[in-house]
Amino acid sequence: MPVDTWLNEQVEALVAVYDPGNFAQVVEQGFALLAQYSQLVIVYTIVGAANAELGRYDAAIENHTRAIALEPEYTEAYCNLADAQFETGDFAAAIHSFQRAIQLKPDYVEAQCNLGNALREQGDLNAAIESYRQAIALQPNLALAHYNLGITHNVKGDPDSAIQSYRRAIELHPNFAEAYCNLGNALGISGDRQAAISAYQEAIKLRPNYGEAHYNLGLTYKDLKRYEDALQSLATANTDKAFAESLFCLHALGRHEEFLATVEANLASCGTDRRVAAICAFFAYQTGLETLHAFCPDPLETIGFGSLIGHVDDQDGFIDRLEHELLQRAEWWEPDGKTTQKGFQTLGNLFTEKTEYVMQLKGIIEDEIDAYRDAFAPRSDLFFEHWPENTRLTGWSVRLQSGGYQNPHIHPSGWLSGVVYLKPVDTGNDGEGSIEFGLAGADFPMLKDEAPTRRHQPEKGDIVLFPSSLPPHHPFPNEGERVIVAFDLLAPHHD
Repeated sequence: MPVDTWLNEQVEALVAVYDPGNFAQVVEQGFALLAQYSQLVIVYTIVGAANAELGRYDAAIENHTRAIALEPEYTEAYCNLADAQFETGDFAAAIHSFQRAIQLKPDYVEAQCNLGNALREQGDLNAAIESYRQAIALQPNLALAHYNLGITHNVKGDPDSAIQSYRRAIELHPNFAEAYCNLGNALGISGDRQAAISAYQEAIKLRPNYGEAHYNLGLTYKDLKRYEDALQSLATANTDKAFAESLFCLHALGRHEEFLATVEANLASCGTDRRVAAICAFFAYQTGLETLHAFCPDPLETIGFGSLIGHVDDQDGFIDRLEHELLQRAEWWEPDGKTTQKGFQTLGNLFTEKTEYVMQLKGIIEDEIDAYRDAFAPRSDLFFEHWPENTRLTGWSVRLQSGGYQNPHIHPSGWLSGVVYLKPVDTGNDGEGSIEFGLAGADFPMLKDEAPTRRHQPEKGDIVLFPSSLPPHHPFPNEGERVIVAFDLLAPHHD
């Protein structure tokens, strides 16, 4: 049998293994074939796709990079490479690869649409919108492009444009459950909660087990104080974040014994959940009833303090150069879904763009996290005992203008959170520009008039670290500009 015929049969056999989802076997057989014939571009592509399906994105990047080295104008390989880079959070690299694919094939609609996704995650919303519009110009009836355009309008704080895009996506694809769900989100932001409820219900009608739609419906009922309806929707959603919101509703309804029993029955699954930790710490103070949730029972005593001083020789010079780098990043006024009021905030992860002083700051933060753990080493609560491996640091900058502030909020995807003060407010007015920690979240039902708080008046270069379950906020509008870098140490799993 001629070699070419044999190789074609081997590739077909590999595809036959791939199609039913035997991805590990594909990788094994693919590399066995490459050991004999190392120049087979299609095999690198198939193996790369299998590695991506297995969540081995670094391996997939290596496979697709090898395919491109062998065939530099292989358009699909650039798109596949970009998809894997996107999954690792390296959005800058993904953007570059998608752009190369489009350069090679200007009418590559999939690459144009996915480029928009990467640009959105990087925080460049205007460029993302333009990319989706390019995709729509190439294929006007592509519902997915209209849907992603709607998501980006929503993130940008333009719910009316988002509603228009979602409705166009639904017009093109009437069974598009995700579009109905996100339409509900945009309608809720615009203030039309009844229309939002209808949109979520349409999504659920199309997909009865659609957890995100049930969750968003539950949140809308909660905001309307329809707690019984909220409990039903949240129970159907059956996610970690829905469970935490259901505890909120039980507390609001005064069903405290049921609250305690529900926490106890679910400790195995919610023991380190930061949302649950926040509501349990608040509940214990408000009711005087101790829960069995021991993630971080006294978070106000677990706040750590550090400083840029000791890490850099010239703090003022370092901050000036760091701020210059930060100003090169796209930032957005009061971005949707964030707590920043009267201020600008970057989107995406600052630390994916490896500029000199941002990377130096990242190293400083990592050193301060190590020092924080050492300082609290004797503690035995789950927050320290179950400190996760394989964490990832994500950061963003906030530039509050005169009158700006941030509402109380927790960081549920984080394990440890923190703030670096590059430009604090120094007006001499008591409390202005301070950071305050308290057990009460933004909308927690108050039984007692007060909840305990702890306040810190930051100075330039201060670094404040705290459990991600502890709600921080800047309670007093400041009369000058305040610039901070906030960060989360992300745990491997969150929903």
